[in-house]
Amino acid sequence: MRRIVKSVVTLVTVLLLVLVSACIPTAERVTPPPALEPIPAPIPAPKPIPTAEWGIIEIRVTDPPPADVISANVTLSNIEVHREGGGWETIDIGENVTFDLMEVIGVTEVLGSVNVTAGGFTQIRMNVPTVDVVFSTDNGTDNVTARVPSEKLKIVKAFEVIGGTKTALTLDFDGKRSLVLPGKDIATGKQKAIFKPVVHLLVEHPVEQPTVTYQPDNWIRNEGESWFGDDVYNLTGNNQTASQSVANNVTANYEISIQNDGNTSDSFIVSSNVTSGNWTVEFYDSLNVNITANVTGSGWSTGALTSGNYTWISANITLGLPIGSSFDVLVTSQSVGDPDQKDTVKASANVTAS
Repeated sequence: MRRIVKSVVTLVTVLLLVLVSACIPTAERVTPPPALEPIPAPIPAPKPIPTAEWGIIEIRVTDPPPADVISANVTLSNIEVHREGGGWETIDIGENVTFDLMEVIGVTEVLGSVNVTAGGFTQIRMNVPTVDVVFSTDNGTDNVTARVPSEKLKIVKAFEVIGGTKTALTLDFDGKRSLVLPGKDIATGKQKAIFKPVVHLLVEHPVEQPTVTYQPDNWIRNEGESWFGDDVYNLTGNNQTASQSVANNVTANYEISIQNDGNTSDSFIVSSNVTSGNWTVEFYDSLNVNITANVTGSGWSTGALTSGNYTWISANITLGLPIGSSFDVLVTSQSVGDPDQKDTVKASANVTAS
């Protein structure tokens, strides 16, 4: 059946009440370190699996009614669903909720939700205490409170709330037939309005797509020692720094793990802040290939890493500085999927007498 305008109210299962509005130069070459033992990747904690004992119901509203109507503010209260073989269960919308059918064209507004035990339901009902309508007239606008004959809306239709899923109940208002304009009041001269909801109930179990996240996670350690930086993300190396004290012309060796902490496959560009001076810094990949020019230049790519997977590189620092001096090297990984996501570790070397 063709409808001229319609409004939609949707009920969906969620755990919370939701309201959504409308509408280096190199000196002497340093011998690369031997192949390192694989770095154990942390095992992400499994996400909780919803049981079959709960479902969620949200209420949404979309679209509006007839010509000359500027706004139609519908107030709802005491929204309830009836359980098959049981009683009524209230959908938590707090106090009365008012929405303007004209302001939610083409958008979705969630009015309320309830956490319910999965099972069958037979109907939904709610009070409609007021409907305030604003019309355009030859002289401007006119306000009127529509008469709501029963002050209650009830829709009888069976639906199922499936455990661990979202159930969307859409109240599809036929705006043209729901808001009746019978003419003007003889006594006041104002347009009269009657709100007699003509509604169809639609039931869906929408599948929500998870939000894709991108996050590199750099770890660092002195060769063979404890790691720093697991699940620490910053661009300063704070709380993810490995420090060594070495004599001049003695190489300090560091190991750096680059792990994909996002929930989708990603690759990372690894770069360093190394400049020229009285030091030599070299980087090697896990196959002992010298990648210094890449890391200190435009960046070295890890290649694709699945979520939770990792690769590693080594950094070797040899200094020729006064005793007591310190030298820091920052190593940053940048997500290709989301270049705003970065993580930095710091390799710190301090010069001692011997």
